[in-house]
Amino acid sequence: MPEIEESIYNLLAKPRSEQAKQPMYRSGHDPKAPLVASTFGLNGTRNTGLGVDLIKRDQVVPPTFGPTQQNKPDPSNYLKKGSRATMPKSPTRHKCRTMQKPAVPSKDDKPVMGIVATKDFVNHNAASAVLSSPPKKLEQDGEDFTRHEEYGKVPAYLSKVKQEIHHEQEIIDRHVREQFADKDAEEDKNVVPMDETERQELIDALKLRWDKVNNAYQVLGHRVAIENGDIKRKEAQERELEQLEKDIEKLSRPGPIMIRQTAV
Repeated sequence: MPEIEESIYNLLAKPRSEQAKQPMYRSGHDPKAPLVASTFGLNGTRNTGLGVDLIKRDQVVPPTFGPTQQNKPDPSNYLKKGSRATMPKSPTRHKCRTMQKPAVPSKDDKPVMGIVATKDFVNHNAASAVLSSPPKKLEQDGEDFTRHEEYGKVPAYLSKVKQEIHHEQEIIDRHVREQFADKDAEEDKNVVPMDETERQELIDALKLRWDKVNNAYQVLGHRVAIENGDIKRKEAQERELEQLEKDIEKLSRPGPIMIRQTAV
C-alpha cells in the first residue's frame, strides 16, 4: 500500500531529543607558567621572560590602566580664564605713497553760492567753430597718401580685366547670333532680333507696372480689417509680381532677344 503523507498524528507534538552536554574546554597550557614576553607597563624596558612576579619586583608596574598615584592632579593648578590667550602683534604701519582723497566736508561748511557766468557760450562756440582750422589729413608712415602718383586712378589690372570680359561677351553674343540665325533660317525667316531701344522701353514699362502692383500690394498688406476677396486679390498680386520679375530678368540678360514677326 502507498504511504499516507497526511495524517492526524502529524499534528501531535513530538518529544524533543536532548543533546548531550559537551565537556568544559580546558586549555592544554599551564596557566601558572611564566610569561614568554610582555611589555605591559614596562615604559620601554625589555622583558626578561621570567614571569609577572619577577617583572613586578624589578619594575614599577601600575595596578590599573590609569596613571599612578604619584600623578594626581593639583587642585590649585587649573585652567584660568585668559591664561592661553595671546595678544596679536600690532601691524606695521606704512606711510601712504599715493595721493589721498580730500577730506569729507563737515556739516558747518557752506558752499559758495550766487556765482553767475557772464560768458555767452552760444556765440563763443560759434566763433570757435568759424575760426578753427580744418583738421589735418591722415598720414600713413609719415607720408600723405593723397600725394601718391597713383592716388585716384584706376589700377591697370582692372582695365585689363574689363577688356577681357568685354571681349568674351562679344564672342558669346556673336556665337548666339550665328546659332539663332542658322536655326531661324531653317525653321522660319520671320524671326529677327529685337531692337535695343525697343527692349529698353519694354523693360522700363515692366518696371513701372511692377511699382504700381507693388504699391497696391503693400497697401493691401497693411490693412487691419480684411474684406471679402482680399486674400484672392493679394495672391493674384503676388503671382503678377513674380511674373514681372521673371520677364524683367529675361529681357535684362546679355545677348540678343529674338522675336517673331507676324504677317499683317
